[in-house]
Amino acid sequence: MHRRSASAEAAPYRCEAERQREQAAALRELARALRKADRALQADQSLAEAGDAERAARDASAKAQAIDDAVFDLKAVNPREKKVVDSRTPAQLLVDIARKGQEVDAALAKLQSLLGRL
Repeated sequence: MHRRSASAEAAPYRCEAERQREQAAALRELARALRKADRALQADQSLAEAGDAERAARDASAKAQAIDDAVFDLKAVNPREKKVVDSRTPAQLLVDIARKGQEVDAALAKLQSLLGRL
């Protein structure tokens, strides 16, 4: 996919996101007006609808961003880098964790003894 076609494909999602954001802002304003008029139930409903509109805006923005990311992938990747895979078993991991725990306990004990001397 090229930049131009990606931009054209993402445009409707961006428009939808903007429309949903404007609707959410209008619903929040309405909720404020309803609160002032002592109509809390309607204000709460308006706020819930505003939240739904904000979620829809985020979803549309995410779809547009995903389309752009597919074309504008600027990750720094070294093709010669060898992948490092941790091949330790769960038992080996537990032994390593226990060993690190002992190191931490020793360091804490040393700090406690240094603080005790002050």
